[in-house]
Amino acid sequence: MKNSTSIGSFLLTLSPNRQLLGNKLLENDWFKNTNFTLQKELLTLPQDFESFIFDMSNRGDEIGDLDVLSLNKLLIANYLVIPIFEVRSNVNNQIFTYEYVSWKNGPKNGVKLTLFIEINGKIEYFVTKQIDKFSMNGRVYDSIAGFIQFSDKTLLNLPKNIENELKKHLGLEKITVDRFLDLGTIHTDIGLTNNRPGLVAAIIDGNNAKHLESIKGKRVTTKELSFTIDIVPIKELSHYVEKINDAYFLATVSRLLAKKVIEL
Repeated sequence: MKNSTSIGSFLLTLSPNRQLLGNKLLENDWFKNTNFTLQKELLTLPQDFESFIFDMSNRGDEIGDLDVLSLNKLLIANYLVIPIFEVRSNVNNQIFTYEYVSWKNGPKNGVKLTLFIEINGKIEYFVTKQIDKFSMNGRVYDSIAGFIQFSDKTLLNLPKNIENELKKHLGLEKITVDRFLDLGTIHTDIGLTNNRPGLVAAIIDGNNAKHLESIKGKRVTTKELSFTIDIVPIKELSHYVEKINDAYFLATVSRLLAKKVIEL
C-alpha cells in the first residue's frame, strides 16, 4: 500500500470528479503500488481524457492468469494513450510488462454508421465512402464515424460534407431516416486495443428522392474535400463485400444478414 499517504493528500487538491476517480483507482492494488509521480500523471490528464481515466479505474488486479502489479508508464499522444503495466504470470511466476492502446475517450469512442436507402419497404441501395487515411498511407473505404446523434428520424450530426453530397445526388431537401438499427459493438483488435465502438445502420427513406430513377443501374461518384461517396445498388453488395476491408462495414453487413434485414 505504498504511496497511500501521498496520494491521499494529493486527491484533496483535485476536482470532485477526479477525487471520485482517484478513490476508485485506490481500490486496486496495482494503482496503490504505482509510483506517486505516475499516479499524479494519470489523475491530472486533460479533461478530454477523463473517460480513459474512468476505464482505468475499472481495471482490476487480476486478468485471467495475470496478476497486475503496477502501472509502469503512460505514453500519451494527441488522441491515444498506451498504458504499460508490470504483470506477473500465475503459470510460471514470470514478471514482465503488458500494454494496450486506448483512445483518450476510452473504449466506447463513438459510433460507426452505414447508410442504406429503402424504397417502398425494400432496401435498394447502400452508401460507401472512400477517404485518404494517414495511417493507411492512401485511400481506403471507411465508415462514417463519430458520436452519431439522432432524433425524430433525423440525423442530428451527420457530417455536413457527406449530408450535402447525399442531398445533392439524391435530390433531397433533407435526409430523413426511416429507422435506425442498433447493431451492438465490435472489438476491433483485441490483441492491441480496448476499442469498442458501436455499429448503427441508418435506413434512409428514398421514396421522395428525385434522382433515384436517374442513378439506377449506374454508380454515382462525387469527389470533394478528399473523399468519395458512392451510392451503390444493393445487388452489388456481394461484390463490395469481397473488396471492402473496412471492418465496421463488414461487421454491419454480417449482422444485418444475420437479422435477415438484407440478403446477398
